[in-house]
Formats: sequence, structure tokens, C-alpha cells
Amino acid sequence: MSEAGKRVIFHELLTPEEALSKVFSTVRIEPLGTEVVSIEESYGRVLAKDVYSRIDVPPFDRATMDGFAVRAEDTFGADELNPIRLKVIGNVETGGAEELPQVNHGEAVEIATGAPPMPPLAPMQWLWLSIRNVVVMNW
Repeated sequence: MSEAGKRVIFHELLTPEEALSKVFSTVRIEPLGTEVVSIEESYGRVLAKDVYSRIDVPPFDRATMDGFAVRAEDTFGADELNPIRLKVIGNVETGGAEELPQVNHGEAVEIATGAPPMPPLAPMQWLWLSIRNVVVMNW
């Protein structure tokens, strides 16, 4: 603070456009070129183009997030103030299951990322787990 009690600012504020202009006038951002290297030398590098597999790995559809398979109609109206409690009857781990469990009214099945999907899947961040029950907070 200055003697007059006012705050002293020692820098000049820029608009985002002015800041970007200063950065781009100083730094050259462009591809560095490409080169072929062995797999051992590739650590820490970025691919120059996309690589696509000729086969699906794993060879089945899979869940892209942790969550619970539920019956959609069991979750209608659920929110933070009106949670809905469902009984967890099982789980499906990454890699699959020989037989997927049947989800009946009032039930849920825990699904791990990479497991065969059982739609609809309620994402883990929307839920609260209590012993062997799952509480749907937001759908």
C-alpha cells in the first residue's frame, strides 16, 4: 500500500488478444517435422499421424467409465434433494463376465471401466455408495 492508503499496481494489464499477440510475436509455434524412430526411442514423443488397429481390442463393446447399470425408470426424478436408493445385486469386472446379471426394479449392478456395458449406465460421480446400496443423486 502507498502512503495514501491506495493500492499500487506495478504492472500493466493486457486484454487476452494483446497477450496472445505478444506471445505469438515472440514464440514460433509450428510442427518440428517428422522422423521414424524405434519403439524404444519413442517414449515422450507425439505421433505425427493417427494409428488405427486392424482388430478390435478387446473384441467386445465395453463400458467407458465406472458406474452402475440401473433401470432408467427407477431413476426418474432423482436429484440431490430426492435421492433414490437401489440395491446393489452384483458387479461386472473389467474383461467381461460369462453371463451378465439381470437388473430388476429397485436394483443396480456395479460396472467397472472396460467391462461389457449394461445400459443405461449411471456414471460414478452421480452416485453415492452405502454398504450394498447405491443412491442415485442426479440422472
